[in-house]
Amino acid sequence: MLVHLAIAQGHVQDPSAEATAAFAAAAPGTAIDWMRRLTASPAASFWHSGSYQWASRHHEQTRAVLNRAASGEGITIATVGGSSSAQQTNYGHHLATGLRTLLHEAGYLNATIRVINPSQVRRCPCACVLWSIITMLPCSQGSSGTDWAAAFMFSLLPPTVDILLWEMAINDWHTADLSKSGMTTSLAYQQLAELFLRRALALNPAMVVGFVHLWKVGAASCWPHCDKKGLLVQAQLQVLRVYSFLDLFVLDCSAMFEAFRVPAGWLFEDAHHPSPSAHIAIAGGLLRHMLPFVLQMQHDPSSRDRSGQLAVLPARMPSVAFP
Repeated sequence: MLVHLAIAQGHVQDPSAEATAAFAAAAPGTAIDWMRRLTASPAASFWHSGSYQWASRHHEQTRAVLNRAASGEGITIATVGGSSSAQQTNYGHHLATGLRTLLHEAGYLNATIRVINPSQVRRCPCACVLWSIITMLPCSQGSSGTDWAAAFMFSLLPPTVDILLWEMAINDWHTADLSKSGMTTSLAYQQLAELFLRRALALNPAMVVGFVHLWKVGAASCWPHCDKKGLLVQAQLQVLRVYSFLDLFVLDCSAMFEAFRVPAGWLFEDAHHPSPSAHIAIAGGLLRHMLPFVLQMQHDPSSRDRSGQLAVLPARMPSVAFP
């Protein structure tokens, strides 16, 4: 039994050095281990209830991407955001490694991992880690928010990106605070979310977009009782529900780690950046979203023949924040 890993409501344990050490000693060590923890009771009930995750209704693109990887074709995963995801071994790196392990365990990939120097990859817009099947592009930029990523989308990413992970919330708390101009924070964040989503789809209409919500600036000092922690998530969901015909998903990391009663000493590397262990846990949450599609391919091989059709965007895209 893992100490301090039970899902619980109410107060989170005292973030003392003792609590941090106890949690670190009992916490899963890999993204795959975290994924499995999220499939076990009682975490599974919280996952299915939507306590810290949301997904759209259509996942044709996800199935098509995983089918390509299972067939030995290359796929590309990219991360954009601020300094919390700017390092090469971020949660996107651990997702790519874990996804490759899942596909291997399902009998689709061999066990050899081949790492290629970024200079060997032609026209790579940012430093990348490349396996024989999965390419990972960490294209985040420190001190930047959603508006910056949306504006420079076509310079940051190649159109070949299959799965885009968008790290948000930390720097966006400053961008979205436009109350002095008469715009509410909620509406400002809805506009940021919709602008980013439309720019991503303009780059590649078949892209799978995953939204990784973190927390506010300086969250280590108020964790887990930071105020308005769900404001930006709820504002974004108002936009994404309108676009639910796309292949989208959301992982609310703040809510997930609070549910797991994670102490601040384990979660944060400094005032607000996630620790290396937190990056692995975040990847576990992302893998938990991917798991059902891998299992479907494994247990129902005929489903692979039905998953290649990509959703067609409507001629007139809906709009929420830009009436």
